[in-house]
Amino acid sequence: MKQKLKIRLMSMLAVLAAAAGSGLSCASPRDGAGDILPSGSLVRNGDFENGLEAFTPHLLPGARGGIAPEGFESASLLTVSVPAALCETENYYAQTVPADPAEPCRSYRLTYWLRYKVLGGEGGGAGILVTFLDAEGRAVGRTPGSHLRRTEDAKNQWQAIDRIKDGWWDNYELEFTLPPEAAAFRIECGLFRAAGTADFDRIILELRPPVAEALAEASPIRAKVGAKIVKPRLSELLFGVNAEFRYPGITRGTLPAHDPRSLNREFASALHEAGVRVLRFPGGMPTHQYFTEGPEAQAKLFRLFPAQSYYYRGMGYPRFPDVLDFCRRNGFELLFEVNTMFFADENGDVWPVSENRYKEQRPELYAESRIGEAAAALGRFIDTLPAPDAIRYWEIGNEEFALMPLREYAAIVTAFTRVIKAKNPGAVITVTGNTWPAALCEALDRSGALDRVDYLSAHYPWGDHFRPEPGGEKDLERFVCGTLHWGVNTKAHLKMLRDAGFDRIRMAGNETSVFKFHTWDAHRVIYTPAHGLLFAANWMEAMKIDDMDVLTFHDLESPFFGMILSGQYFNPATGRFELLKPDMTACPAGVPPEYFLRDRCLVLPSGHAMKQLSRHCGLGVLEDTVETPAPKRVLFDLLASPVGEGLLVSCVNRGAEERRLTLDVSEHFASGRAELGGIRWPGLDGLPQPPLAVGGAAPVRNGLVTVTLPPFSITRLEIKDGAR
Repeated sequence: MKQKLKIRLMSMLAVLAAAAGSGLSCASPRDGAGDILPSGSLVRNGDFENGLEAFTPHLLPGARGGIAPEGFESASLLTVSVPAALCETENYYAQTVPADPAEPCRSYRLTYWLRYKVLGGEGGGAGILVTFLDAEGRAVGRTPGSHLRRTEDAKNQWQAIDRIKDGWWDNYELEFTLPPEAAAFRIECGLFRAAGTADFDRIILELRPPVAEALAEASPIRAKVGAKIVKPRLSELLFGVNAEFRYPGITRGTLPAHDPRSLNREFASALHEAGVRVLRFPGGMPTHQYFTEGPEAQAKLFRLFPAQSYYYRGMGYPRFPDVLDFCRRNGFELLFEVNTMFFADENGDVWPVSENRYKEQRPELYAESRIGEAAAALGRFIDTLPAPDAIRYWEIGNEEFALMPLREYAAIVTAFTRVIKAKNPGAVITVTGNTWPAALCEALDRSGALDRVDYLSAHYPWGDHFRPEPGGEKDLERFVCGTLHWGVNTKAHLKMLRDAGFDRIRMAGNETSVFKFHTWDAHRVIYTPAHGLLFAANWMEAMKIDDMDVLTFHDLESPFFGMILSGQYFNPATGRFELLKPDMTACPAGVPPEYFLRDRCLVLPSGHAMKQLSRHCGLGVLEDTVETPAPKRVLFDLLASPVGEGLLVSCVNRGAEERRLTLDVSEHFASGRAELGGIRWPGLDGLPQPPLAVGGAAPVRNGLVTVTLPPFSITRLEIKDGAR
């Protein structure tokens, strides 16, 4: 073994020497990531914040490349431009990464953000290729180019994501396994047998076994829970759901209990069963079609702007006093979004608040700004509340970067927050972020409003994600392995704010999911145990992020991305849940009666997962260290909190095999007892069923406790000191 290791070390040194001699750039794994990218990334300077450091150009005369400003939510990017005359050539920037001879895993996963426009060339495209190198630096293979991108699939068309983020950017991935003779590999970013432009950002490279190996991993895990508190308190805002007002569950669920149509008790019970603490209402973009004055004001809006009614005619409309009363009676906080597009004046007439994207439809309504009138209407609304502080959490609109100029939104925030804070000084306020974080803060600082703002939103803060293989949009084994690296996006936003001098503002992931809807068959995967496990693992990661205290799952009850279903049924013909039609008073033939949800609510696996995580609400986060090598634990996640005199530790095992966990708690106590709880599922697929219970107990001896984590499980350890 020692001789083989020595040979591999000599081979790696030879590769480094060969690469240095050829002008190629080699990255050390220890230099893999800065303060934004994951610490385990093996690519050096993958966010290009240090210019071209560690990257070497391979450009033919006529091709251009280098660092450009304004990367994907960052300060800089790598760009490559190739003229049509060179469309059959390869032009790229490269970095060579040595393979660790002591690492048994030879498989890798590379992800990157790409924005491109391919103008010519046959069979090529934009993206990243990897060339395998032997000990002498000679090429011994290359990844296929089938994943390279071309013009026809350049635009990211998932709903309005081109406005949520720059839609020409999207995240891509490449998985590969080194051949036996490879001692290193070269990452090549550019255009291959193609002309046009390609921009790159956030390149992340990690050791990652293939899906089948990751799921089958059964080796023991060793981890440690330290005494250091790394986050003082997990806010209730981390356990929120985006509650679109138009769906049947919230419409009937918030009706007073005496109303014969009411599902008040059933709806409240389902929310508690799912561990929900906060309702974000009216629920994202529907905010701009909702009026606290009632559906009568909405009808006036639709007469002025008929296109606004597309998603809302024939849908529900819970009245605001009912929603607020429901929350107060049942122990839920309301995160209320204020309509920044339209308002109802003292006479009940509906007007645009200020200039917005619908001006071209009715320019005569935009002759003057009515921000002052809208702020006065907001004040009148607050005066109708049971108490000025009846709503603690406020959000000024939703995704205004897609709806109006920054100057207009800044003026609205300035006026609206002044009114809110004057009447409710303890209000916690979030404003829209995403594409303009630093610029918006600068504008609010100038207007004096920034001191009234607590959070800046970042919708869908994906740092990374798993795509299905072509045709595998329902592949639950691949789906459950997804890792978002949530902190990448959040830290990028925070870096922009801190670099601009805004040290107090925190981030809110207040409309998000744990997978990209436009790449998977969301209707098919959303109700499965695979999604519950994926949710638990990735939500757990996000909960740990410093300076982010708000997470709102999108969505509460949509059949496309919901957590609790009501007024729906499972259609065997389509394999998905669908909204009930008005004439469906009885369960149709062929529909399982337990999934005909006319007068019931159904909690999906993601809701059961949130319930487990919400047990940490109000607690701190302890530092944890997983000692097992990363490739052996890609489907294991851990969250530890101090509670009273003991510990609460939640562990997620997304794998198909049970795992033996030895947990070091010696910094807390030497002896004691761990009571086990939690949930598990028998498999990744299947219509929603109540999860199976996890139970048992284990002693703490010499500061160690050993337990078995069932496959497809979320296991909870409640550990108490034996000396007490």
